[in-house]
Amino acid sequence: MTLSGRFSFALFFGHGGKGALVVTLELLGMNWLGILFLAFVSFLAIDIITGFGLFFLRITLLLRGWALGVSGVLSVITLIRGARPPVLLNYEARLSGLPNKMDGTVIVAMSDLHLGSLLGK
Repeated sequence: MTLSGRFSFALFFGHGGKGALVVTLELLGMNWLGILFLAFVSFLAIDIITGFGLFFLRITLLLRGWALGVSGVLSVITLIRGARPPVLLNYEARLSGLPNKMDGTVIVAMSDLHLGSLLGK
């Protein structure tokens, strides 16, 4: 079974599960999909620049090698940054004309929470 097949299997049968196999398959599958996405975007950019290999014939292979290297570096950076815990930021805003009863109101915004079953609640 391919890695993407294992990932699909883990999500379908074990999403939200607590088993070590499910968590491992989900972790590997998510990372693999992210790496493939970064490689796809890198190669697509080079292929658009070179007209999918029709222009710059002499350096197309070199540019595709650079695209592979860039996608590898971006993948490593992403894996390292993704292992960090979520960041909490506090901002205080002063709004003129705000009614007194609204003073001290707290607004919470969350973004990019892709925690899944890997980190739990």
